[in-house]
Amino acid sequence: MAYLLGSLVNAKILVKMKGKKNNRFSTRAIISTLFGELTDSLIFVFVAFLGKIPLNQIVTMIIIQVVFKTLYEIICLPLTTILVKKVKSYENITENRING
Repeated sequence: MAYLLGSLVNAKILVKMKGKKNNRFSTRAIISTLFGELTDSLIFVFVAFLGKIPLNQIVTMIIIQVVFKTLYEIICLPLTTILVKKVKSYENITENRING
């Protein structure tokens, strides 16, 4: 449930930001990841650990997870950008063949 809602938040923010001008893919990807992972971590950590460990440790776990997952996105961003460009190129080629 946490993963699905986090992914949904990520996708919604990514799409919403795409409609606005003057923002790059990398900016959209990082911000959407930040909010998606925050949603994921909030749900997962609270469900898994509430009542089992102190609240301050839960908050710390959430912060650490969000920071590390977002840093991972930043590290992988060059590869992600290349893959997105290739997919868009393939989509354009396919669309041109269909529309002829």
